[in-house]
Amino acid sequence: MAKKISPEKSLDQKPIHLWRLCPLGQFYRKGGIVRTYAQEDGKVIHQHPRHGGCVHSKSGKDFLCPEEIKKIAKNHFNNKNLNRPCPNDSEGTKSDLYDDLIAGWTQYWNDIFNPKIPLDPNFVKALIRI
Repeated sequence: MAKKISPEKSLDQKPIHLWRLCPLGQFYRKGGIVRTYAQEDGKVIHQHPRHGGCVHSKSGKDFLCPEEIKKIAKNHFNNKNLNRPCPNDSEGTKSDLYDDLIAGWTQYWNDIFNPKIPLDPNFVKALIRI
């Protein structure tokens, strides 16, 4: 079971990227009600509330969970300073609907991996279109 980290304890560690919600080795988990389930050893765990927030990853590896991906996109991808791909919806394909996602994740990739040749959002959009 993942151990819940209080916000005070996670302040001493920096997230891997400014947009990330949790430090390295932790992931963001949405709170809610956990349904009754049986563990591998047969022990039954009854329905209980689960707190949201940063929790330790059992593997210690970094990963993005769906809740954190949604929060990053919502909070950062509408930023006008992101390098957006060129609009090209002349054929009515609605391909420009994903420009914010392409711009955001391209920026994230370039920030995290710092490649010698940065990934171009126009290149990503062209690959998706193909």
